[in-house]
Amino acid sequence: YVAFQDSDDEWLHGKLTRQAAQFAAAPKDCVCVYCIKIVYGRDPQFNRGKRRVACVPGPDVAEVAGHIAQRLWQGNIVSPQTAICDKAAVLRLGGFDERLRADQDWDFFSRLSETGSFGFVDEPLVNTYIQPDSISLFSRRNLFSQVVICNKMRKRGVPVQVLAGHWARLGTRMSRQQGMRRCGRILLRAALAAKPGDPKIWARLVLARLPRRA
Repeated sequence: YVAFQDSDDEWLHGKLTRQAAQFAAAPKDCVCVYCIKIVYGRDPQFNRGKRRVACVPGPDVAEVAGHIAQRLWQGNIVSPQTAICDKAAVLRLGGFDERLRADQDWDFFSRLSETGSFGFVDEPLVNTYIQPDSISLFSRRNLFSQVVICNKMRKRGVPVQVLAGHWARLGTRMSRQQGMRRCGRILLRAALAAKPGDPKIWARLVLARLPRRA
């Protein structure tokens, strides 16, 4: 097996023992076992602050174990700190994509989930902390990395109807927050082409055309 940890995050007592037991009882195609993490420094809506806390995956996430590729295509619920993985599966996958400047975990676990099943320990066994230099705080870096990840998903055959929501969200943020209106329009047009009848995407298109938010 292989496990991951950041220097400023914490594993709680018994984490690896519980995950190893889950792996031992899992189907033969299991490639990863992960657990709940508590995030200090943001709330479930991603509002930042010292007194804000989130649980990931939260109680609203129903699909947490088994073949969860379709769930991970929609957004990541697995962090390196929470996971132990089958070493052979990680090596076959080629590990993390070091070319990405952010969101390497989403890319990695979405690819890994396409190769086998995931197990889940329904306990908070990891504490993580939002730091001033956290990669997740660098908005432009995240936006471009997520565009690349979506393109990689498309090449792997992920339906464009699944990717449309990501393109619409990223296009709006690029237009409104970063002033990159041309890039934003390209993404929004791709989203509309994939799901022309989605009112949420049309609403984002209107929002993107409003004056840039200060």
